[in-house]
Amino acid sequence: MEKGKLVSQRESRIINPFRVYLLFFVLGALYTWPLVEYLFEGIPYYRNPGPLHFVRKLAPGDHLQIYYHLGLLKEAALGHIEWFSNPLEFAANVNEQSIDTYSLPLSVIYLLFSFVSSPFAYNMYVLITLALGGLAMYLWAVEVTGSKLGGLFAAFVFSFIPLRLAELLGGHPAGFAIFLFPLTLYFFDVAIRKRSFAHSALAGLSIFILSLQYIYFCYYLFMLLIPYIPWRLFPIVKGWIKNRGEAKGDIKKMALAGAPFATGCFGAIWWMLYYKTSSVEQATFGGGRSLGEVSLYSSRISTMWDPQLIWNVYIGPPALIILLCFFYGLVVSQKKEKNKWEILFFSSVFFVAYILAFGTTVDKHFPLFSFFYNNFPFFNYSRVPSKIMVIAIPVMCVLIAGFIGWVGRLEKPRALFGYFAVAIFLATAVNYHPKAIGITLLDEGNALYKRLSDDAKGSLVLNVPIWPGESTWESIYQYYALQSGVPMINGYSPVVSKKHIDEIFWPLFTINSGDLSEAQVDLLRRLNVGHVIFHEEAYPTKVSAYPSSLALRRLLASPYLELVKRAEPLWLFKIVENETPKEARQVTSPIGVLYQAERLHRINGKAVMDEDAINGAALMGALEKGEVKGKILNSGPYATFPSGRYKASFRVKVADNSCHENVLSLNVSGASGRINLASVTLKCSDFKSPGKYQNVTLEYNLAPGKAWQIEYRSFVLGHTPVYIDSVYIRFADQDDNDFEYEAEHFYHTGRVVTDETASGGKAMEGTGEGFRLNGPGRWFDAGSYRALFKVKTGHTPMDEPFVKVDVFSLSRYEIIAERLIMRNEAPEDNVYHDLPLDFRLTKPDVLEFRLYYKGSDVLWVDKITVEPLKAN
Repeated sequence: MEKGKLVSQRESRIINPFRVYLLFFVLGALYTWPLVEYLFEGIPYYRNPGPLHFVRKLAPGDHLQIYYHLGLLKEAALGHIEWFSNPLEFAANVNEQSIDTYSLPLSVIYLLFSFVSSPFAYNMYVLITLALGGLAMYLWAVEVTGSKLGGLFAAFVFSFIPLRLAELLGGHPAGFAIFLFPLTLYFFDVAIRKRSFAHSALAGLSIFILSLQYIYFCYYLFMLLIPYIPWRLFPIVKGWIKNRGEAKGDIKKMALAGAPFATGCFGAIWWMLYYKTSSVEQATFGGGRSLGEVSLYSSRISTMWDPQLIWNVYIGPPALIILLCFFYGLVVSQKKEKNKWEILFFSSVFFVAYILAFGTTVDKHFPLFSFFYNNFPFFNYSRVPSKIMVIAIPVMCVLIAGFIGWVGRLEKPRALFGYFAVAIFLATAVNYHPKAIGITLLDEGNALYKRLSDDAKGSLVLNVPIWPGESTWESIYQYYALQSGVPMINGYSPVVSKKHIDEIFWPLFTINSGDLSEAQVDLLRRLNVGHVIFHEEAYPTKVSAYPSSLALRRLLASPYLELVKRAEPLWLFKIVENETPKEARQVTSPIGVLYQAERLHRINGKAVMDEDAINGAALMGALEKGEVKGKILNSGPYATFPSGRYKASFRVKVADNSCHENVLSLNVSGASGRINLASVTLKCSDFKSPGKYQNVTLEYNLAPGKAWQIEYRSFVLGHTPVYIDSVYIRFADQDDNDFEYEAEHFYHTGRVVTDETASGGKAMEGTGEGFRLNGPGRWFDAGSYRALFKVKTGHTPMDEPFVKVDVFSLSRYEIIAERLIMRNEAPEDNVYHDLPLDFRLTKPDVLEFRLYYKGSDVLWVDKITVEPLKAN
């Protein structure tokens, strides 16, 4: 092989590339099982979902986002929209959008199959680009090492390493485009070796296409090329110096061969700079990401060996080969200088990239990331450091191929190292297999969105909950927008303008909790919004301190909305046109909210163990000797609450109540402390008994039309130690002595249906095994109780497990009591039965009652009733 290559053996013909491609297409089908079973009805969404989520309906994520943009390509090809436009999202025109490339030209693969069916086209796009990754890595590895067997091993690792497969199955553009990284390097190396104009043109085309597909990967490829090009040219220039007679002609050939690649590089740089000025600079991170933000996405050291934490930097068994390669290059190959330096070059690149992939995690001991962050142009624009694994993985694969080639040339210890290589390959094959990937079933032909399409008549739609534009939950809205063709003011993009957040998101934010004011309706009308769609399935806990049922009931009661169609979990409303809408009524929830004081943001407070606290820990504070001015103990949690009247009970105590000073101030505030909603100052004498907790309750009102993010703060005012155990919040109309809770008001995974046999005329309905509900998070004093879960089901065998119920402590995050109930305890089909669970509390606590359904039929839950039991 050429001088300067990793393995100095005679170059041999590569395996037919088409055969390699077919091999990895088949392997791809095996490693994405059961994708081939759902080619026409679902698409992959996750590499390793939990056992209950192998197949789920319309899971949010990047897969739906790219499915949307690929769908726009088909719409443009059919002439339904203008080319390179994106008319269905951010339609209020406050998010200045750049050209939508529709992932062209790679997405031509999708377009060709899309006329069969869109899901089928997407799945073929996944499998084809997966196989192209294997082929590209094989070609580059063989070009560098000369080992065909090593090239296959390298291609296998590159194709199925968990990070690469997770990106592809998750629908991230990086997963589809990553094959262009080694492909560019392969064409570049061949162009250098053969002085080939054609291969140089292919290398230039590959890097330009990579810039169109995923800018970050193109950026990291340029980072690699900075040392790689001189490394490849150095032995050639050295040869020119030694043989000046032939150098002139060879220099001309090299210049001619390099011109197309240079042109492609300039094209890629132009596109990246254009994208930066047209989109990124208007985005919320236009000046780059802060180190604080990067640290949130930096992988922990333990993720090197524990793939259950995160796949970002996990390598697995091939890591042993990398260490051997480095050891061989550093110690063993002293006489083979060319091999030694080649191995050390690739090893050094790998280790630098791998360390950078951990971001700020290792900066304390080895500040490599902060050095690049502060000194390398544009390095601060990515918030996910592990993206740089796009350098580490291909370079690692070349080292693996070189190791296999070296084993093939050994004589005496060949068998030993051969067995080692086979063992590593088998371990890798098992370790990398995801067992069964996640498939999300698509909701083609949704009737509610068809109704929206019929009724919209040129108006826009608002999907609720509304997000800032960077949440994967909004990918669900993109999917449905493609079906209905009705533009929405929502959107999902990695580059969202600050203008969209300031003029759309924040003014409409309170709609997420079901609060809709006259001013917001006026804004919606000015934006030409005619309909609102509420998505129960897109309502995670971060949206509000309360479940989606509260927001939905408030929207149903809103004087500005009229229900047009319901198809749970979707609810279609139209904005009423009359000037004098019906009067609004206040809607509350039985759900309570608990915050442990020591888990809030501590400022001057100290977390201490306290057996009297409901979870055994509390927040303690006292002024030091000589201090005279009070100080804040804690702030937070800045949780989002809907409008309404509330009660917040602080559980507090003092060590000594004999003093005559003010000792504690409690405060409920909004707007980061700028709005005081309620407060109280306590003296020692306000505490009945020293060392015993008591509740101090503050009532406050959250006015409609404002995005309330609330914090519960405490201030120590005296030298007597004070202890804050917890803060318990509920609506002011809720009575903790009311022990009957309707299931439809809980957090649930089913849908609310009308049921005349249920106590409130409604019940929660769910199908199949899984958690069905949890709530209400209410206060219970110490004592003995019986919880009655009122449920019914259809035809389920009597001898099978039916439901698992438990009582869960929100203070200690542990199960207090649980019970697996057999079907024969609820023997009658379609008749409600009370299923009992007894429990005892030795101290007060805030509790949830949870139900896990073990069957496969339909389950209905009416309510949960709690009965105090007499002490024995």
